[in-house]
Amino acid sequence: MEIFYEKCAVNVQKLGRGNNFGFLSFFSGRSRTASVKSLEFTTVFQLTREKFIERLEDYPSEKVLFENSLAPNSFDRKHIV
Repeated sequence: MEIFYEKCAVNVQKLGRGNNFGFLSFFSGRSRTASVKSLEFTTVFQLTREKFIERLEDYPSEKVLFENSLAPNSFDRKHIV
């Protein structure tokens, strides 16, 4: 897998087995700034931010940690309540 910026066709990083990507957008709720392409056959597991927040309802103390770990202006709290 390779992370790259489409706008300027710059390759940023190559990823290998066990690496992850998309976490900045996932945790901040903002649009992604880079893209990822597979360089070979790849298995990818997806967890949407919405499903993650939904599952946090079962873990109130972790939900508080998640909310407190983000920059105050990086997400809309109404989506978490």
